[in-house]
Amino acid sequence: MVSGYLDRINGMLVQPQTTLKSLQEAPLRSAFIHFLLVWEIFAALFCLGGLGLNLFVPTTDPWYPVEFVVLVLAGWLFFGLVVHAVLRVVSGQKSVGNTCRAVLYAATPLAAIGWMPVIGGLSFIWGLLLMNQGLVEYHGISGRTAAAVLFLSLVLGIMAFGMAYYFLPLAITLLIR
Repeated sequence: MVSGYLDRINGMLVQPQTTLKSLQEAPLRSAFIHFLLVWEIFAALFCLGGLGLNLFVPTTDPWYPVEFVVLVLAGWLFFGLVVHAVLRVVSGQKSVGNTCRAVLYAATPLAAIGWMPVIGGLSFIWGLLLMNQGLVEYHGISGRTAAAVLFLSLVLGIMAFGMAYYFLPLAITLLIR
C-alpha cells in the first residue's frame, strides 16, 4: 500500500500530467491519504534536528509534525474551498470533489521537496502549475480559465489571511475585556 503512494508521489514529480489523468477516477479519500502522507514526511524531514534541518523551526515538541500537518491541512482545504468558490463563479463548475482532488494532489511538490533550501521556493510555483493542470483535467476547463481562477484565489486567500492576521487578535482582545 505504501509503495502505491510512493509511486504516486514519484509520478506527481516526474510525470504529473500522466499521473493526474490516471488519478481522475480515484476516490477523494485516496487523494486525502496521499496529502497526509506527503505532508507528514515533509514535517518529519523539516523537524529533524540531527540533520540540521530545523534551523527554521527550532522545536523540541514531539507532536510538532502532527500539529504542523493539521495546520497545513486546514489551510490547504481553506484554499481549496476558495479555489472552488472562484471556479464556480467563473465557470459554473459544481464538483467540489474534483476541485479538492486537484488541490490535494497539487500539494505534492511543495511537500516532497519544499524542505530543500533553493528548490523549496520553486516547488510552490510547481504546485500551482500542477493545480492548474489538475483543474483543467478534472473540470474540463481551459488552461487560461484555470490560471485566472488560481490567480483570483491567491489574491482572495492572501487578503483573507491578512485580515485574519490583523483582526483576529483584535477580536480576541475585545472579547476578553
